[in-house]
Amino acid sequence: MSVRNAWRALGAAAFALCLAAAAVPARAADGPPVLAQAPAAAPDTTAAVQGTVTSAGGPLAGAIVVLSGPTTISTTTDAKGAFSVNVPPGVYRIDVSRAGYVAAVLSDLAVTAGSTVPVTVTLNQANLSSLQTIGRVSTVSRGSGSAINTGTATSSYIVGQAFTNLGNPQVNDVLQHLPDVTIQKMGSQQDTSIIVGGVQPYETQVLIDGHPLALGQYGVWVSTYYPSYLIGGAETQSGPGNTTPFANIAVGGTVNLLTPSFTRNTTGEFTTGFDNYQTQFSHMLTTGSAGKFQWVVGMGVDGNNGPYYQTKRCEVLPQGNGTAVIQFCDDASGSFFSKGEVLKGRYELSPVTSFEAGFVGAWGGYSPQGTAWGTALGPQTIIACTNPNGPNTGVCTNPANANLIGQKVNAYGWFPGSSVYNNQTLFDAQLRTTLGGGTLLMRPYVGSIEPEIILGLGEINYPSGFSPPNAPNDAGFTAACSPPFSSLTNPSGGTTVVNGQTECYQTSFETFEKDKLYGTTFSYLHPFGGDLYNLTYDFHGTSTIAFVGCTQPVCTAVPFSTNRYSTVSLTGDIQRIRNLGVNVGLYDTLYTVVGWRPTSLTDPTLVGFRRTIARFDPHVALTFRPAGDVSYRAAYGTSTTFPYVGQLSGTATFQKPPDQALGIYALGGSLTEKNADLLPEVSIAYSMGVDKRFHNGSVLSLDLQDSVIHNVFETLTTAIPANGGLEGIFAPINVAKLTTQIATLKYKYAPRSGLGGNIAFAAERSIVQGLTSSFYVAGSQSFPVNNVQICGNGVAAPGIPTCIPYLKGYGQLTYAMKDGTFLGLGVDYEGKNNAYFQPPFTQVDLTALHPVAKSVDIQLGVQNLLNTNNYGTYLATPGAGTPVVVF
Repeated sequence: MSVRNAWRALGAAAFALCLAAAAVPARAADGPPVLAQAPAAAPDTTAAVQGTVTSAGGPLAGAIVVLSGPTTISTTTDAKGAFSVNVPPGVYRIDVSRAGYVAAVLSDLAVTAGSTVPVTVTLNQANLSSLQTIGRVSTVSRGSGSAINTGTATSSYIVGQAFTNLGNPQVNDVLQHLPDVTIQKMGSQQDTSIIVGGVQPYETQVLIDGHPLALGQYGVWVSTYYPSYLIGGAETQSGPGNTTPFANIAVGGTVNLLTPSFTRNTTGEFTTGFDNYQTQFSHMLTTGSAGKFQWVVGMGVDGNNGPYYQTKRCEVLPQGNGTAVIQFCDDASGSFFSKGEVLKGRYELSPVTSFEAGFVGAWGGYSPQGTAWGTALGPQTIIACTNPNGPNTGVCTNPANANLIGQKVNAYGWFPGSSVYNNQTLFDAQLRTTLGGGTLLMRPYVGSIEPEIILGLGEINYPSGFSPPNAPNDAGFTAACSPPFSSLTNPSGGTTVVNGQTECYQTSFETFEKDKLYGTTFSYLHPFGGDLYNLTYDFHGTSTIAFVGCTQPVCTAVPFSTNRYSTVSLTGDIQRIRNLGVNVGLYDTLYTVVGWRPTSLTDPTLVGFRRTIARFDPHVALTFRPAGDVSYRAAYGTSTTFPYVGQLSGTATFQKPPDQALGIYALGGSLTEKNADLLPEVSIAYSMGVDKRFHNGSVLSLDLQDSVIHNVFETLTTAIPANGGLEGIFAPINVAKLTTQIATLKYKYAPRSGLGGNIAFAAERSIVQGLTSSFYVAGSQSFPVNNVQICGNGVAAPGIPTCIPYLKGYGQLTYAMKDGTFLGLGVDYEGKNNAYFQPPFTQVDLTALHPVAKSVDIQLGVQNLLNTNNYGTYLATPGAGTPVVVF
């Protein structure tokens, strides 16, 4: 029989119970200003502009309103938030500012003589949670609500509903729909990282509600275990037009995961569902307010059993030429689970002063790992023993599976008896108040991330191979039992002989890493006329400790070490010339690492060291608005990626601990060295783009980016064949130049009802240059390769380049009805060189939502609808389209 590899093929059939009396639109707390016009009587030689300025809490008094056009005039709103001015007819720009709030801009307001134009402007509270909050508000098309990008960076935004539509407990497959985002699978495992801008994983800055996350020993944040139901939206910015407070350390770009927003109206939602792999899930979210207090409470449990649930597979030792011996055949389940919580509260001390605090927790894992962390090896012909005609018999097929000798089976490699766990907690707070006509923001946070805990104690119950009793191999060990990977001792302390063959057992394997996060951001925002300036001091750091292979000091991958960032930045949105804006970001950064290094090349004794690196990075960008429905942008800037502690601190580590009694390394082991003197990477980038909104409200965007990254971190490999079969020594060095060009094209048409759609494509070129011949093992090229699109080989260590596709895109056809019914048919295209390690393919998804009562919706979400991706998406390196064999 065969198993269809559709991702939640019946997908999230979910019932959403809306407990609120009134629904709250997405991003209600930070939507754009609303502009309305209606003619009325006024003197024939002038026009009247009458308006109201409001916030989420109601009318806003004391807001400064500046109209510039044929004349310039300013006024201040009264106690009811109202203002009124008379101006000559013409086209005007309106700037509205108020201490404690983000300044808003209404462009190209046309007024005619003898008319009265009513204007309503909503100001949002200033905060640093969103990349789009500090800056200008996009103008809105009347009717469709489609906004054009009036900023200077390449920007994308996904609403929280998109994660529910796909019915996926993880964030990855939804973020993959963004044109300039690639999800990297980190070797032969399910751990993934987010890449923005066609670069390498550690060159992307990941934030949650504007707080930088730990980079840990590998320089990346693991996205696999963050539940999608904790997300109220996701936004990205790439290119040098990014002038957020952390743009200086975002060589590729920034992705910010937003938790659900505060709302004034009380809302509630309960979602439960199931899929065709016997997975069930339940999520709950409530938001609202009571007087001056607002809250967000969300929690959920989720999982994914996947297509290998309760199926039998064979783990093998490949011997080349499509042959293998079987270690065992057993249950291949690799069930994923997650649970998460988000708790947020905000108290309004006054209209301009508020305090908020929050907690975000996510816990997940694979229990057991099963084939979820495995490698599909494709069809293999099973042989009896690896060396049947030699002096030593070698490793033989499990006697329990002798009936498969000579047959071709679909073979796998995975880690039986092991589980993987990930824990993430983040506590944050924000104080917002006014100071001298500006806004002061203070945002401390602390957190802890345990990105990868592997508990492999159960591996000792599974065989690594079989051989005749006490038959030695060429290394002097019983053939199947080369320590430290395997042992003759069974779980009961004796030995086991089956059909004349000695069984050799696997040994336990454990890893542990803990990253402690901490930081505080101070920002002062001050408007000057139509300009907005932001002076920010940010301090954040991570303390890391990690073990690989066991929890003893000999297995320490990173001794307790810290890296800290202190950045003073001045950003400005300058509007001195009508229709022309200048955005400037000036960043001065001190990076400090405190760690341990060997005393010398011959003495591995660790001594403490401290390094401080200073960098200045400028970003300059221009925006030009010749008309209200067109926006041009161009930018230049530099950014820096500093080394992460796993490259700098500690001694060389062996992937499997050495056997102290024998004093040798096991065959196939690898040694990873550190380089405490590694230099930072520096990027020089240019970008340009344009947004055009058409009469029907649809928006077309085009962005071009070019980046050159110098001093790229790469791994120098030295083969040591004489040292007990040691595979190689790997050392981080600055060796290369990475050039990246990206063209992104986006189109969106989103009417309130009727047929709509959106499409986003990216063409990417990511090339490494400058790798010398000494970089390669024995003169043979490996990944990455000079002048070839960067790509990992699927089984390499985390932190190396992923596969950057030449072309990728996502399109969706939508249909909305006035009663709230919504249909969406999406197509994800992954081109050549994709991160799935597969030939180009398309994958279709479907979402359908229909209200069945005032507070109850029913929703169906299907991923891989047509089963066009049959490449085993649950495996890090699947065999391309090989048939599934079930026993």
